[in-house]
This record gives sequence, C-alpha cells and structure tokens, in this order.
Amino acid sequence: MKYIEAEYFHVDAFAEKPFEGNPASICFMSTK
Repeated sequence: MKYIEAEYFHVDAFAEKPFEGNPASICFMSTK
C-alpha cells in the first residue's frame, strides 16, 4: 500500500463558533 501526504482543509459550515455546525474536510487531489 502506498501512502501519500495530502493537504486538507477543515470547514465548520453553518457555525458561529469553531468546532460547531456541520464539519467537513476538503482535499484537492492532483490528476495526471
């Protein structure tokens, strides 16, 4: 199994404070 390192962003959608609301992670992958 090959492991890759990927940058991701954590978003607290529909929240007024951090770590509340609907959590989501976004990871942009490159294509070849």
